[in-house]
Amino acid sequence: MGNKQEGIIGGMPASSFSFAMSTGIISVSALIHHHSWVSYVLMIAGLTALLALGFLYVAKIVLEHRAVLNEFHGKNSFFGFFTVSAGIDVIATRMMISYIHSDDYLFFTISVGLLLLFSFALAFKMSSGQLRFNRNAVTSNWLNVPVAFEASAITMAIYFQETSNADAYEYFFIFALILLGLFFYAAVNFVEVVNLGGSGRKTEFSGMFFVNMGAGAILSLASLELLRVVSPASSFLTHEILTLLFAAGAIYSTLWLPIVAYKYFTSLPKLREFRYRVSQWAIVFPLGMYSVTTYYLSEYLHVYGFFNFISNAAFAIALAAWALESVLAGAGLASGLSKAHPRK
Repeated sequence: MGNKQEGIIGGMPASSFSFAMSTGIISVSALIHHHSWVSYVLMIAGLTALLALGFLYVAKIVLEHRAVLNEFHGKNSFFGFFTVSAGIDVIATRMMISYIHSDDYLFFTISVGLLLLFSFALAFKMSSGQLRFNRNAVTSNWLNVPVAFEASAITMAIYFQETSNADAYEYFFIFALILLGLFFYAAVNFVEVVNLGGSGRKTEFSGMFFVNMGAGAILSLASLELLRVVSPASSFLTHEILTLLFAAGAIYSTLWLPIVAYKYFTSLPKLREFRYRVSQWAIVFPLGMYSVTTYYLSEYLHVYGFFNFISNAAFAIALAAWALESVLAGAGLASGLSKAHPRK
């Protein structure tokens, strides 16, 4: 293909769907914090972005299939595919909160199908030695996997809360997604924390600190949403485990706040060099996710002062970060288009 297509379509990674993820979760946060018009605008923006990204990536598969294969075989770029599944789930979750329909089952049918496809590919890559799980290979990109599992669990749980047509097998499937996400999150988190104390590679500002906070928060929210569906009387053990995961995930993600704040303020001098990178959505999504989880944690614990303050602050920072990243992304897109179609 020519350079024009390569620059516009071929250069778009699967992790670009993290924009839809970030926009969707901040829309949810805006809604629960009573900023309805902001939430609605972000929901429309997220849905539009999801559809546009889907169209562009299908075009990339058709026109630049070699680039897609290279991305799929990449040790880090492969994990961007999990943001496709998660992006669909987050936007679907936001839409179902306000507009639940029976055909919304299609949303998580597609996302779960993609999630299973990418999960089987991951299992094959690890079993064949293409991907190795050790301190030298694991990066924050691996946390896209548990985030995708928990996002699917949230979407399915919310759907079944509204429609009340789930059976025991579907409850078990959601619970399995949560536990698989927890297992993968714990394993990756352990390796990354070990790296902090060792002489291994340095962790980027936009990497594991924010993503770990967000992954803990989404685990907590997934547990809460299924907790709202499961009956304490009929599933005592499941109910107790979900309660524990909900509280533990929220509290653990809060423990990352001092580290996140430290890394943020020590990185401020570098902001003059800021330019758009897809990986920077790893800052925006966790902040939005954390703001939602702490809001529900405050309701669950009936401790409104501290957690409400934290939730509102996280929402405000996430919204500002989303606006900054969107401007940078727009500037980057305009620059790419001008290079692809130079004036004569």
